[in-house]
Amino acid sequence: MSLRVLKNLEQGSEVKPADEARFAKFVAESDPKKCWEWQSVRNRRGYGKFWLNGRTDLAHRVAYRIGSGDSIPAGLLVRHSCDNPPCVNPAHLLVGTVKDNSRDAIERNRMECGSENGNARLNEEQVLEIKRLWASGGTQVSMAKQFGVSRAAIQWILNGRSWKKVREA
Repeated sequence: MSLRVLKNLEQGSEVKPADEARFAKFVAESDPKKCWEWQSVRNRRGYGKFWLNGRTDLAHRVAYRIGSGDSIPAGLLVRHSCDNPPCVNPAHLLVGTVKDNSRDAIERNRMECGSENGNARLNEEQVLEIKRLWASGGTQVSMAKQFGVSRAAIQWILNGRSWKKVREA
């Protein structure tokens, strides 16, 4: 069985009534508008873990399936509207794409941008210098060599696909 077929099957793993009852033991339900904190094992990032159908699943994914009665469509993930990883309140959970989740993180200032991102090879001053060099006739290839990045990285800066927040003062 291919990994893709297996993943699709996992998305729709059935949650049986006995599993729902076991799940409920680990949920601190309160006000329907507030977060319901997962009261059992969590992963390093704070997401609850729950044993279901012979494997560990993330508790918020199980909560979504219980609350909505639906499986999670292939290629989608379960997002938190509350930005609280241990929350399993179905009212705070919605499906979306990785792009939706990334956009949420950026809009809510949860994603490190610019030189604060540990993978950044440039800083804000260098990006401004790249823009100045481009305006004065510099080439992408020469700037890539000068700053030790790919030509594509330079192109992404110049066309606004990366370092969007860096602007001349």
